[in-house]
Amino acid sequence: MRRKRRSVGRAGSFGFFRAHYQIISIAALIVAGMLIGALLARQAAASGQNNFGSVLKASFSAQTASQGFVSLMLSSFLSSSLLLLAAYLCGLCAAGLPVLVVLPLFKGAGLGFSIGYLYIQYGLRGMTLAALCILPEGLIVCIALILACRAGMRYSYRLACTILPTGKQYSLWSDFVSFSCCCLACLGLDLAASILEALIITGLHGYLF
Repeated sequence: MRRKRRSVGRAGSFGFFRAHYQIISIAALIVAGMLIGALLARQAAASGQNNFGSVLKASFSAQTASQGFVSLMLSSFLSSSLLLLAAYLCGLCAAGLPVLVVLPLFKGAGLGFSIGYLYIQYGLRGMTLAALCILPEGLIVCIALILACRAGMRYSYRLACTILPTGKQYSLWSDFVSFSCCCLACLGLDLAASILEALIITGLHGYLF
């Protein structure tokens, strides 16, 4: 009886991974990118390169917060939406899969570098700022990027199959509409993340550098 329960549990876990392997794989790429970014931040701090620290400090300075909610929101939205735009354009390309793999790594590396460098340079205060100002927005953007990259991979694969003479044929128009709607929803998540980040930074005006 116990063996049967164990086999059912393993089958259920494998079935869950099989059903969501794309999301899990893309999330793993983001985590790997964060580890790479943290290592790069450690190397940059060890080599005495303060340019990165100056940029991060300026991003969380009281002067930056005084720019106003709308300015902060637009700045955050424009910078993070570029990744979603890249995921959308690569999804429309039959050979866009390699870039769709790199995008989560790039996003993760940026997060890992920022969090790691703030912690190395400013200790507990830097970690607190990272937890308040970087992680909430970064988590939402990562979710949006995961969904956009998964949809892009599917459409890119189906586009490639349709182009190849021996490939399986798909109804590309309905897939295109679904893919575009997914990316539009991800853009909405990105906008929500930008609004949240602007609210947090303006609210922490007195605590920033």
